[in-house]
Amino acid sequence: MSTMTNYISWIFMIGFLNILNPIYPTTTNTSTIKEVMLVENAELSVSIESEADLVFFSEAIYDDLQEELVFVTNDETVQIRVYDALESMVYLLPVDSKKIKLGRSLFNQGDYRLIFDVGGDRRMYASKLVVH
Repeated sequence: MSTMTNYISWIFMIGFLNILNPIYPTTTNTSTIKEVMLVENAELSVSIESEADLVFFSEAIYDDLQEELVFVTNDETVQIRVYDALESMVYLLPVDSKKIKLGRSLFNQGDYRLIFDVGGDRRMYASKLVVH
């Protein structure tokens, strides 16, 4: 009797898992998650997580002479929030411009996350800054 119960339990479990298998995704779509490098040199590197965010930035450079990171954006940036590796806010920079200059002296060596807040429709664009 217990052998028959075990057999029925196993059949039920296999059938149940076959029903759930198409519901639970086993793979992620990696084509939508592709890091794009905006700036890369000996001092620092700046990247964005998705090619979709690339339309926000029309230019991103590091000016060696002025020692500043320069962003030119297609939409006016209201503010930039800067977070450190521990996800603590380091700076809240009011900008209200399409051209943004961030001095190298603002950042010690480490990893940062820059969140560009665009006015009007509450959009945000994130970038990763690594200072070497």
